[in-house]
Order: sequence, then C-alpha cells, then structure tokens
Amino acid sequence: MPWTNGSLVLYHGTTDIAASILCKASGDLPHSIMVPVKEPNVSLPRSHVDAYWELVRRSLSEIFDKSPSEADDYQQEIENLPLLQQDFFYNGEALYVAAALADEEPTEKQHTHYQRLQAKIYRLSEREE
Repeated sequence: MPWTNGSLVLYHGTTDIAASILCKASGDLPHSIMVPVKEPNVSLPRSHVDAYWELVRRSLSEIFDKSPSEADDYQQEIENLPLLQQDFFYNGEALYVAAALADEEPTEKQHTHYQRLQAKIYRLSEREE
C-alpha cells in the first residue's frame, strides 16, 4: 500500500535511475528509497513508457541476443491493461521482462551490462524532455 499525501503517492523500492525518469524526488525524500509517482488513473507520460520499452528491447538484443521485436506483442498487452496494473508493471525492472521473454535467468555479468544500458537510456530520455 503506498503512502499518500494529497497529490503525492510514494512507492518503496524504485532504483535511483528509475526514480529520475519517473519524476524528481521532492526535497527531503531520499529518492533511492521512496519515489514520488503520478496520480492513480493517470497514464505515465509517453516518453517514460517509450524509454522503458526501449530498455526492454535493447536488453533483449544486447544482453540476451534475441530479437527486440519479441517485446512487441507483450507491450501491446501491457498497454491494454487498466492503468493501475500498468503502474505495477512499470515499477518492475525491464531486465526481468526481457529475461522472461528470452526464457533465461540473468547472470551477474548481464545485470552489470543492464545497469550500464539503463543509465545510458535514461540519460538520453531525460535529455529529450
């Protein structure tokens, strides 16, 4: 259950990089632990959704040596879910979505590669906003 205070909703466990793409942490909240997130029943900004799926596709291609198009049908399935379910989905790591699509368990080396890829994609995404 998230903590709420007016228009602010906080969820536990989002990484620093994901926090920066979802939104900027407010003043005294350490964004590596608690992340301000959007209002319920409001879609994530398209740029955030696109960055997430770019990370899934690049992970499929660069980490698991699979076709990035393997994510296409799954993306459509997720985008057709109710908004609350989409919120829960997008709070997860794209690496695990790619790993499930590739039918593999990520290794420690793949986690390291993913972290570099994640930082690169989210930095590029922030520049475009």
